[in-house]
Order: sequence, then structure tokens, then C-alpha cells
Amino acid sequence: SFVRVTRIGGSVLSIGQSRVRVLVECWGGTDAAAWALCATAWDAVWDSDEVPEIRPGVEVMDADLEEPVNFPDPASGSARYQFLASLVVNLKE
Repeated sequence: SFVRVTRIGGSVLSIGQSRVRVLVECWGGTDAAAWALCATAWDAVWDSDEVPEIRPGVEVMDADLEEPVNFPDPASGSARYQFLASLVVNLKE
């Protein structure tokens, strides 16, 4: 089981603020395991605007999430759920 977070786009809002689009993919050995991992990842992204910094110099101001979908991995046949998120982030020096 594992989670992969990939930046898939975004836009500049100001000199120090961006809207970042990410794809969160959650694989598991079973459908239930992939769903449980997705629920954990969803909670972490949902609450990311309550954490002082998600990485040094990166602060999430707002998080908008789309509903998770069942999207089995065609290459491996593994169970996978995924969702999209749009994060407004402040970039600090």
C-alpha cells in the first residue's frame, strides 16, 4: 500500500501565493485497503490548512477537495482510489 501525490498544475495568485492542483492516488492490496488509505490521505489534505507549514517555507491557506473515485490501476491490476485537491499556498522565504 502506498500514496503518491503529484502536482498536476496550478496558477500564480500573487508574488508569494499560488493555487496548486494535486492528484492524490492511494493503492492497496484490496479495495477496502485502498479506500482506507484514501480516507487517511483525504483527512490529511483536508486538515492541511491547520498545520503551520507542510514543508519548510510552504503554508497551506485553503484546501478544496473533490470526491474520491475508485480508479483501479490498469497496469498492475491493484486497487486504487484517487482524488483531486486545489490548495492555496503561501511561499515564504
